[in-house]
Amino acid sequence: MSNNEGSGCSKFLGSAVLAGVVAIIGLGWAVYTFYQNNKDTQQELNNQATQISQQQTQIALAEEQLRINSDIATLQASTPNSSSAATLVGTRVAELEGTAVALSTMQSIMKATEQAISKTELLYEDTFDTPSGWNLKDGVKIENGNLIIFPGRDAVPNSPAVYADFTFESRFYISSMGAMAFYLRNQIPTCQNGSWNCSVQIVLDFKNPNQIFVARRFMGNQPPIDITRNSVNTLYLNGWNEVLVTAKGSNYKVYINRSSVLEFTDDVYTSGSFIIDNDPNSLSAINLDYIRIYSNK
Repeated sequence: MSNNEGSGCSKFLGSAVLAGVVAIIGLGWAVYTFYQNNKDTQQELNNQATQISQQQTQIALAEEQLRINSDIATLQASTPNSSSAATLVGTRVAELEGTAVALSTMQSIMKATEQAISKTELLYEDTFDTPSGWNLKDGVKIENGNLIIFPGRDAVPNSPAVYADFTFESRFYISSMGAMAFYLRNQIPTCQNGSWNCSVQIVLDFKNPNQIFVARRFMGNQPPIDITRNSVNTLYLNGWNEVLVTAKGSNYKVYINRSSVLEFTDDVYTSGSFIIDNDPNSLSAINLDYIRIYSNK
């Protein structure tokens, strides 16, 4: 096999992968546009979009694996006419085998993630069509089907329920740099020493190009404790994002746009309610268009 043939094979594989990615992105955008224009059917469309995206990605990965396996078989069956050609064939086979392993690993990760964030019984849902469920005040309002929280403000349900093992899901829009937090298993009523904050806080910090995610425990008037943190750029500025947190016993998992960003254990709080806040240093308001809480038994 000549160097040109090896290069052509590589270019073909690269083009196939790129075409598959472009097709998936186009499909996702079409679903998203329809979703925005038909909010009354948002839950059904959200589920359909997720299923379509997962199916398309799995199909693309499977097809790529088939192509790679075929190329490996062809190369192994070839008869190189020189030692240098034989070395080239061996190198290319090793590269393709490595790619096949990487694709298989990616499929396993996708399957594990899908199982980890599976949802069961719906316990709570608010799509912010009416303002009755929230303690609206200066800096917090409900408008056009969105809960809007301005910098330095927090949103608190009027009648907060207590949840033990749960999956918390929300979709939010951020238009500029800032930070926000989800207070989970917040203790009701106020916690020790008259403080209002005893909770596990999931912080999304996007004030800088390097995004940071932090799991932080608050225990009243004591200094907060950072349980774990991670830096990975998964948030879309000037776009909609999905956060999903699973809490079961002392185990927590946090996903942003279906990518795992935090996984930790903390056994201080076993149940509680939730609060959402927008950091005082944020440059703009954040919009949420739904909150859902599922049982995680």
